[in-house]
Amino acid sequence: SQAQELVVSQLESAILSSDFMTPAELSAAADVTAEERDVRYLVIDRQELLDGLQVTEDVVIAYYEDNGADFVTEEQAIAQYIELSAEDFFAPVDPEELEDQFEAVKSEYEVSEQARVSHILLVQRDGESKADYALRVDSVASQLAADADFAALAGQVSDDIGSASLGGELGFTDGSAFPEAMEEAIAQLGIGEISAAVETDAGIHFIRVDDRVAGESADFAALRAELEASIQRSNAEQELLVAVDALRDLSFNAADLSGPAEALGVPVQLSSPVSRSEGSGIFSASNVRSTLFSDEVFDAGNNSEVLELPGNRFLALRVDSKIPQTQRPFDDVAKAVRARLEAEALELRLSELLDDVRVRVQDGQTVEKIAQAEGWEWRVELAARRSGSLLPREVSELAFRMQSTNGADLAQVALPGDQFAIVELADVTPGSIGNLSDAERTMISNQMATVKGQIGLLEYRRALRSNGDILTR
Repeated sequence: SQAQELVVSQLESAILSSDFMTPAELSAAADVTAEERDVRYLVIDRQELLDGLQVTEDVVIAYYEDNGADFVTEEQAIAQYIELSAEDFFAPVDPEELEDQFEAVKSEYEVSEQARVSHILLVQRDGESKADYALRVDSVASQLAADADFAALAGQVSDDIGSASLGGELGFTDGSAFPEAMEEAIAQLGIGEISAAVETDAGIHFIRVDDRVAGESADFAALRAELEASIQRSNAEQELLVAVDALRDLSFNAADLSGPAEALGVPVQLSSPVSRSEGSGIFSASNVRSTLFSDEVFDAGNNSEVLELPGNRFLALRVDSKIPQTQRPFDDVAKAVRARLEAEALELRLSELLDDVRVRVQDGQTVEKIAQAEGWEWRVELAARRSGSLLPREVSELAFRMQSTNGADLAQVALPGDQFAIVELADVTPGSIGNLSDAERTMISNQMATVKGQIGLLEYRRALRSNGDILTR
């Protein structure tokens, strides 16, 4: 209900907003956030590295022949399986059951007559005598009797602050929204008519009916298809659960699936070839494939346990036949072989290049001089922080993982657009809370408090699940 949702929302909000940062935690966060690093890096195009690498057709063929085990098809299996779903048990609905269901639920589809009403509320004020209060009531009654504008009068004299500004409008009632005395008066009024004074615990009301909306009764003909589908699915789901229990019992000791299928009146189906990593239809699900290739099913040749699938479907399977691994033809894998060899050669070239740059930096050359000599692009950012720097994300993440050393600290990383970067960590300035502005301190404090609040909410939910009593109906 809306009330429950509101309570849950308020509880979650209270837990999320109740955490805070201690000075020690804020200082530790600042040590990380305010740390600054001077970063230089070279940018090298992938194609420039590949230009000097020759992977000939003979090399590709030789690699294929020497590493044949890497280029074989996956072992496959064709499965027998029984699949059960509610749709298998759909049956015509008994007309008498349909009529009984309509009688049971028709009240849910009936709409009572609605009346839209306005009121003027007069409340006896502190220190106001009964006589003066009665005079106020009589004054309003007289003005209404003289055809005063109801909405304007409500705005002037009504003590219901919420509705007074709306001309006294209260909205709709189906006969149960307001106190009994008010509802009795509303029931007697026609559209535009105003009641005499009506007394409730809130005070004295003058009520006007602004409009009426006719009620609606449930129509069997209109609801028939909906009710029939609901009953049909409900009955089928009950039959499905019975059949699933029977399948569990029948398949446990059966030599194959033909006996259980015959007993349940369903077919045994055959899959297309399935591998450990790929399958179609229900075998696209990884848990179904892992069951098919489990020791109990694939190796021992037993029927599987009954699996529950999304969509309220159930499955029992076994291996029908196995398709062993075979060598993939060279033409099918030549492109992949070449790509592997190029990747290995490129990795070796990058490693050699990194070592070369490291030696040159240790010999006193700067990254700028090396870049100019080789015709490479180079970039630098001083006092970069973990967030808010202009460094590419890949370079920033690498630079803040690198350890500061006394010598040249270099590493390489791939960049978008078929490029690589050789990154130099030139200097590290430790973070300090004193290096943060007031706005930055507030932002970090709020962010960390939010994270702690989310962790607290997660732990609270875990505690509820751990300590709660779960009822299954």
